[in-house]
Amino acid sequence: MLYAPNRAPSAKEPKPLFFPVSPFLLFSGIQATFRVYLRQNGKYVLYTREEDRLQDTHRQKLFDMGVRSVYVLSEQKEAYESYLEEHLDAFLDNETIPSEQRAETFHSLSSGIVEEFFEHRLPTNAGGPIYDRVQKLVRSSVRFLSKSDSLRDVSRLITHTYKTYAHCLHVFIYATAIYSTMSGMDEEALVRNGLGALLHDIGKTRIDKAVLDKPGKLTDAEWAGMRQHPMHGAAICSNLPLAGDTINCILFHHERFDGGGYPAGLVGEAIPLAVRVVTVCDVYDALTSDRAYAPAVTPFEALSIMRDQMADHFDMEIYRRLVLVLSGAKVV
Repeated sequence: MLYAPNRAPSAKEPKPLFFPVSPFLLFSGIQATFRVYLRQNGKYVLYTREEDRLQDTHRQKLFDMGVRSVYVLSEQKEAYESYLEEHLDAFLDNETIPSEQRAETFHSLSSGIVEEFFEHRLPTNAGGPIYDRVQKLVRSSVRFLSKSDSLRDVSRLITHTYKTYAHCLHVFIYATAIYSTMSGMDEEALVRNGLGALLHDIGKTRIDKAVLDKPGKLTDAEWAGMRQHPMHGAAICSNLPLAGDTINCILFHHERFDGGGYPAGLVGEAIPLAVRVVTVCDVYDALTSDRAYAPAVTPFEALSIMRDQMADHFDMEIYRRLVLVLSGAKVV
């Protein structure tokens, strides 16, 4: 399955553009829609064509040869990413692939999907393709994110520059780890609640970026507008086939255990359990990110602030679960 090498480009020709991928991402028995190349002696050698099916023996041979990266043409990146999305659940569930490799693939792919989702807003009609991609991402990844090794490996890839889409992805990662520690939380509940965690701040796409990125204190009018984002989020999602648990996470994630939150001033266990998890993870990720008005603090400092200065905001049993999953993943 080795084809003739590409002719080396002359000095006047632009070099072909490729990007590297792990051979682990070439799924056995599945026909890809892109070409795969090896790099040998400075040249790119065609290894598989679009119509070829790579088997486990071929992938093992690559590793036996010491090949740790294969290459795909940049112009076929969209086809490659569609292929990866389609088979993400099988890849993440494959225990023969190192957790670090699965974590890196999950984080890279999910970051792109969530960024596109937030940048383009939700479709006006239920079941649009970009929503379907997000829902499939959640369904494909919840089992993987429920494992402490996965959280450890994914957390190493989390950047601390605050962007709404990245923040929501981080909250989804942390919340799923906590949900998985709860009895009676089956996979369907993980999907419903995980989707709520991922979409919890979608309403901020309706807030002026000048307000979101303001380095100083918000005016009363700006703050009043900012407090509308949970309602904006629920309105954005009103035409989507979301479960009540999912909508609750979007609408109530700024409620506080002492009743001092918004928009409804819910108190204690009147706040749905899934929402209490999102609230704790939301604050933790915000504190450990560089925001326009405050620099990031370390995970240990964030947990200390939450315990010593904000304990009345949270269900402290959920806070303890956050500490445990972060400790188990060696984040703190």
